[in-house]
Formats: sequence, C-alpha cells, structure tokens
Amino acid sequence: MAQRFYWKQYVTDKQVTFYIVDLILKPGEQIEAHCHDYYEFFVVLKGTFLERCNGQELVMQPGMGQLLGPDDVHTLSNPFGEQNLLYNIAVRKDRYEQLTAPLFGSGNGSKGAPVFDLGSESLEGFRGKIRLLQQLWESSGEKEFLLQSICCDVLVNILLKGRENSAPEWLSELYDRMQEPENFTQGLTRMLELAGKSQAYLNRIFYKYYGQTPTAFINSCRMTEACRLLRSTEEKILDIAYSCGYENLSYFNRQFRARYGQTPKEYRSQKRFFE
Repeated sequence: MAQRFYWKQYVTDKQVTFYIVDLILKPGEQIEAHCHDYYEFFVVLKGTFLERCNGQELVMQPGMGQLLGPDDVHTLSNPFGEQNLLYNIAVRKDRYEQLTAPLFGSGNGSKGAPVFDLGSESLEGFRGKIRLLQQLWESSGEKEFLLQSICCDVLVNILLKGRENSAPEWLSELYDRMQEPENFTQGLTRMLELAGKSQAYLNRIFYKYYGQTPTAFINSCRMTEACRLLRSTEEKILDIAYSCGYENLSYFNRQFRARYGQTPKEYRSQKRFFE
C-alpha cells in the first residue's frame, strides 16, 4: 500500500504555501510509492529518471516533468547508472487551485498526472524563475507572482501538447488568431465571428481541448499584453487598460489584482524583478 504524505506533516507555518527541493538519486536509488494531499510537480534537470505513476512507467529526461494531483500514486528511481537531479515543487492544494483558477477555471490540467516537456530553451527560463523564487521568501508580491507564473508555465505546456495532438484544425487556428491584439481586444464577439460557431458549441469544444473557457482565454491574452506594456512602456495605466480591451479602469485593476495578487501600479514598480 502506498504511503500518504500530508501537507501539515511537513509545513507547520500556515503562511507557507509551497516549498521547493532539489532531489538527487544516485544509481540504484529509489523513492518508494507514495501519494499526497497537495499538488506536486517536478522537472528533470540532469540525467534520467524512471517514473512509475498510476500504473504507467515513463522514462523522464532533462526538460521533462510531471504534474501530480492529490491522490496520484508514483515512485521515482534511478536504474541508469548516472547521478541525476530534478526540481521538486510542492504547492498546498487550496493555494494551487486559487492561483490557477483565474486562468484555467476548475480545469487545472492535473487529471491523469500529465507529462510535459519544457525543452532546453524554456527549461533555462524556468530554472531562472525557480532560483529567483527561492530568494524571495520575504517579498510576498513578487513571490506569489512568480509561483503563479511557474504553475502556469507547466499548465500551458500541458494544454498546448494536448492541442497539437488532437484539436481540430479550425480550433487550433482560432486559438492562434485570438492571441493577436487586434482580435483579443474585441473580446468574445470577435472570437465568435472568427469561429463561425454558436457560443454554446464554442464554449464546450474550447474547454474540451484547452481546459478553460473562451472568456478565460481572452482575459489571459489581455492580461499578458497588459503585463508586457507595464514592463516595457511608460504608458498610463488607464491607456494600457483601454488598449487591452478593458473599458473600465476599476474592473481592470480588480481583475489584475485577482490574477497576480498585486495592482498594476505595484507590478510596474518591480523594476529589479523585470531586469
């Protein structure tokens, strides 16, 4: 029977919602089968791991990882004759779902312990975020933003992998076109126009392949653009809100804070973080 790990066994401080550890397995070492009541994902940095999860066996190489939800049973071993290394990131269940819900709704991409592959280029950026996050224990605004960004890097990779494998061509094209500012700023009306489908049908099939509603996707595109403009320009926040498709500054501020845990003004002030 698999051993079960509980968040409160390892973290007694209620203010701590995540932890990160480096895991090294020498040749022949193994972590016994277990599950937990929190979310966990790992990314391989060096060497090769053998992962057994929910009855399936996978060979995990650098850049690859897996997102594990509560109750997923897995074990890691190193039968390959060389030392390996991975990042293991654990996030308390309520905090993980709170961070990802604004972007992905209740479909957080964790069903079936999906595997993802960041590739060498994205892996370097991911490692940079992890290193910075480990240095920011006292800075909650930056810390929460980075944690959400890391979680969403994983989810986006998982969702895009599923899209490439199975989404209809018209839907894949719509997904790409709606990331263009001239389209996402016009909102759902423009998306329905491009799709040529009913709203009910589009909602259903979009959620099936991308794990979020069309409205959540549009908001995500708008917020990504807003973040870019806040980082790279001196435009007024009001003008940025309008240029991203928001007609009400108060609503934009509320949405931004709900997603990133800080106001647009606070986000912009973090020059050191962006640099």
